[in-house]
Amino acid sequence: RTQLKKVPKLGPKAFEQCAGFLRVPESRNLLDNTGVHPESYAAAEALLTACGGTAAGDPAEELALAVRGEYLAMERCAAEVAVTADYGQRVYEFLLSAAVDGEETVLTLREPELAAGITARIGEEGGALEYDGLALDTGPLDGDGLSPVSALSALLSAARSEYMAECALERTGDSELLRVLCADPEAAPGTGRETTLWFDPETYALVQGEISVDGYRVIQCRLSGFTKG
Repeated sequence: RTQLKKVPKLGPKAFEQCAGFLRVPESRNLLDNTGVHPESYAAAEALLTACGGTAAGDPAEELALAVRGEYLAMERCAAEVAVTADYGQRVYEFLLSAAVDGEETVLTLREPELAAGITARIGEEGGALEYDGLALDTGPLDGDGLSPVSALSALLSAARSEYMAECALERTGDSELLRVLCADPEAAPGTGRETTLWFDPETYALVQGEISVDGYRVIQCRLSGFTKG
């Protein structure tokens, strides 16, 4: 960016006005590839730190911020979701086809086979899976109404807006995934609700998510065929 000062007839004021429009994708500072003006870097970095991120340094944190930006801009997505819900005394497993469009989530049950084909539309006020007198247990798993039906929406909400307490690149078998732990920054580790997300670092696709309440995992989701738009 400072090379602009060598352009003939480009004075300090012109440099000040145009510097913020220049993008530097190769820079180690994430902000150099954004619309943030260099004069505002300090304020932007302070804001990123308050949100659990950083503008430079840890590759995993930089990648997590890039993933968050993409999910904030995402209007719709679809995936096959294998959900395991642990109610303590009983554990239920579901296979769902999910399509999210704005605030609405459409779920089609694939397994268990007895209830295959049931479709539910879930909005901001929740929903349930029911058909012809058959009702699947989709009751709340915590005091905030978390349920197997709302699991995917909860994971996407965490990806977009929850405080990122930890970010790390982890190798699982032959592949590497970005792991992001979202939690209340004021709560002690292992207390309250914590959400762990795993993303493909190349495509940013969400491949797995877990939600724990007071250190006990109540929801696990494994996603395949994830697409976003």
